[in-house]
Amino acid sequence: MTAPDIQVVEYDTLLDCLAAYFKCDIPELKTLKGNWEWTDWQGDVHSQSMKAALVTLMLERKVWGWLEDKHTIHIWVDKSATPKQVIRVLAHELGHSHRPFHRNDSKEEQKAALYAEVAETAFDMMGDLVRKQP
Repeated sequence: MTAPDIQVVEYDTLLDCLAAYFKCDIPELKTLKGNWEWTDWQGDVHSQSMKAALVTLMLERKVWGWLEDKHTIHIWVDKSATPKQVIRVLAHELGHSHRPFHRNDSKEEQKAALYAEVAETAFDMMGDLVRKQP
């Protein structure tokens, strides 16, 4: 069951999710041009296209989603994802759906991340409480 004003669109495959994501008119997609570069712990420099980096991130996290129009959460969940991983992404996207919406991308992500952290903490606390039940 979802909040009455939030619709969830679930994708069966990562490819379906990506296809839908790149068709959306989302401003953040314009920043996915060029390469993402990083240095590993050994000092070696790596470079990957921004789109490839996104796919790598999605596969590592096993759950990925985005919010469209403040009322629709799109989500892909790998079969090996844990409930905690799913809750984190859903809470993050719900964080984006709640006002106020920050025009600063960094502040907006911080707000959404806070929702995710609260949901994860509640999930962990629930597990502890349930385990104490006779």
